[in-house]
Amino acid sequence: MEGTIDGLYWTYCGYSPQVGVNVIQKNGTDGLTGILVDEKDGSILPGGFSVSFSPNLQKYFAREQGDGADLETIKLFSRNGRLLWSGLAGLLSPDGKNEISEFENVHWDNAGELVAISRDYESQQRQTLVMTKTANESWQWSSIPVK
Repeated sequence: MEGTIDGLYWTYCGYSPQVGVNVIQKNGTDGLTGILVDEKDGSILPGGFSVSFSPNLQKYFAREQGDGADLETIKLFSRNGRLLWSGLAGLLSPDGKNEISEFENVHWDNAGELVAISRDYESQQRQTLVMTKTANESWQWSSIPVK
């Protein structure tokens, strides 16, 4: 089911019985994103054009594509839709002006950690990153050693 409301193009993407949410994609002037509608109470939660819940269903990440942006944005949320972290799906140079890598295969591992493979544009080398919670309760990508 698809439709246009107020110049935005909405697409119903389906229902997840495991999580109890309806997934709706939004394509507008600011890019490609979406929302989730919680079946339990009808609340609208932030989403993206792609959404993936952690194995324990306590967190989810959403992917967005800003209009004209090269890299996607990844947002990490708690189950109730509270934003925990937001950032690009890649790494920037130390001065923040140039993209130096792109994330591939962003996913939840079996332990419930958010994992990404970062591919360096120049060397094509890959490293595994995991989203970790710091001592001050913020979230960040950390490199893990290759086994």
